[in-house]
Amino acid sequence: MSLRIKNNKIKYTLVFALTALLTYIYFIINSKSFVWHVDGYDQHVIALSYYGQWLRQIVRSVFIEHTFTFPMWNFTIGYGGDVLTTFNYYVIGDPLNLLSVAVPTRFTEFLYAFLILVRMYLAGVFFMYYTRERGVRGNGRVVGAIIYVFCVYAIHSGVRHPFFILPMIFLPLVLAGLEKILKGKKPYLFIVSIAICVISNFYFFYMVAIITVVYALVRVIYLYRDEKPKIFTTLLKLLGFSLVGVSIACVLFIPTVLIFIQDSRTIEGGIVPIVYEFKYYQKLLSGMISNDSSGHWNYIGVSPIALVGAYYAFHKRDVQKIILFVVSLIVMLVPFLGSFMNGMSYACNRWIWAYVFLCAYTVAYYWKEIISIKVFTHKKLTVFLMIYFVLILVMRNTRKESVIFQILLFSVMLFLLSFINNHKTKWFKYKIRIIFVFVIAGIALNAFYIFSVTEGNYVSEFIAMGEVYPSYESTISNDIKNHVEDKSFYRFSSTDDEYLNNKDMKI
Repeated sequence: MSLRIKNNKIKYTLVFALTALLTYIYFIINSKSFVWHVDGYDQHVIALSYYGQWLRQIVRSVFIEHTFTFPMWNFTIGYGGDVLTTFNYYVIGDPLNLLSVAVPTRFTEFLYAFLILVRMYLAGVFFMYYTRERGVRGNGRVVGAIIYVFCVYAIHSGVRHPFFILPMIFLPLVLAGLEKILKGKKPYLFIVSIAICVISNFYFFYMVAIITVVYALVRVIYLYRDEKPKIFTTLLKLLGFSLVGVSIACVLFIPTVLIFIQDSRTIEGGIVPIVYEFKYYQKLLSGMISNDSSGHWNYIGVSPIALVGAYYAFHKRDVQKIILFVVSLIVMLVPFLGSFMNGMSYACNRWIWAYVFLCAYTVAYYWKEIISIKVFTHKKLTVFLMIYFVLILVMRNTRKESVIFQILLFSVMLFLLSFINNHKTKWFKYKIRIIFVFVIAGIALNAFYIFSVTEGNYVSEFIAMGEVYPSYESTISNDIKNHVEDKSFYRFSSTDDEYLNNKDMKI
C-alpha cells in the first residue's frame, strides 16, 4: 500500500481496513462472533433480529397484504410493551439498522458485526469532514481519524454495546454543521444531524448536547470577543436551530424520555463520592495512552502522539483548545460531573469519546509541527514527555507491561523523526509513512492486550461464530413461544443466565 495516494478518503479507507484487521484479528483466529455473551446476546443482537422481523412485517403489510398495519404493541415484551419506546434505545432510530429488513434472522450476527465496522468507519469519515470545515488539510486528517476511531473506548465498547459508537459519528457532524452556521452558511446539516442524533439514541444525545453547548460557548465567545452583541445573537440563533432539530425528532423523543425517567436505574441513581479513589487518578496517566483503564468507563487509550498535539496547543497558547482540554480534565477528575454527564445517575465517563475527539483533532491541526519535530532541540517538549513518562513508571499501579511497550514504541518513533529532521537523511520523504506505521502499531498493541487469549482475553467473552442463531433457537423462552397459539394472550420470559445453561452455546 502506498501512502502517496492523494485522495484522503481512499487513503483513510485503506488504512482503516488494515487497522481493523490488526485490531479484530483475534476474533477470526478464535472463530468468535462480535456478540458479547452478556448484553450483546441478551439485548443487542436479539433487538436487531426483532427489528428486522418487525420491518419485514410492515413491508409485507403494505406491499403484499395492503392492510397498512404497523404493529406498535407486543405482549411478548415483559408483561407487554410498546415497540418504539422499548427498542429505541437499542436499534430503532439508527438509520443503519434499517438494513436488517433485508437480512434473514439466521444471518443477523453477521449483519451485527458488519454494522459495528461501518459505524466505526463513518466516525472517521465524519471526523475528516469536520476537520475540512475547520480548514485542516493533509495527512494529519487521516491520522487523526484513525486515532479517533481506534481509541480504546471504540475498540472495547464497539463490540460490547454497538450503539456506543453512535455519538462518535454524530459529534463531528453536529459540530461541522455548527461551523457552517458560524460561516454564514445554511443550517440544514446542523438541524438534520441533531434530529437524527435524537432519534437514534436519546442517552448519547444528552451528552452530545452538553458537549455542543460547551463547544459553542467557547467558539462563539472567542470569535466575537470584540463584538459582544453578536455573541448573544449567534448563541440565540444556534439555540433556535437546535430546537428545530429536536422538534423534528419529538415524535419518538418525548415518549422515550418519559419511559426513561421512570426507569429504576435512573430513579435510584447511586451514591456519588466527592472524589474518586486514588488509584483512579494514577491510572488516568497510563490510561491516556494505553488500554490500562482507570475505571468508571474511562477508556481513553489514544495514540501517544496526541501528547505532542496537546503540548503544542498549550505551547502556542491556543486558547480555545486549552479551555476544552482543561474542562475535559476537570470533568474526568470530579465524580459529580461524571454523574452529571451520565444523566445525574452514577458517576460514569461514557462521554470520554469527546475527549478523544479533541485529542485527535489536535493531532490533525498541529500536523505540520508534529512531522517536523526535533525533540532533542525542543527542550520544553522533551521535559514535558520525560515528566509524564517518569510519573507513569515510578507508580506501581501504572507500571504495566502494556504501558511500558507503548512508551517504548512512541520513544522510538520520536527518535526516528528527530533524527530524520535533524540530519535530512534519505529517509526524510518517508517520515509520514513512519508515523502511520507507529500509530497503527500502537493501536494493534492495545488490541493485543485487550483481546489476546494470552493477555486480556476479552475475546473469550464472545459467542462462537455461527452459534448465535442456533443458541437463540434452542432457548427455553423461544421454545415456549413456538408452541403457543398465535391468537393466545400469553407471556413468556427467561432467566438472565439462560445462555449459560444452554449446552448448545459456545462462548
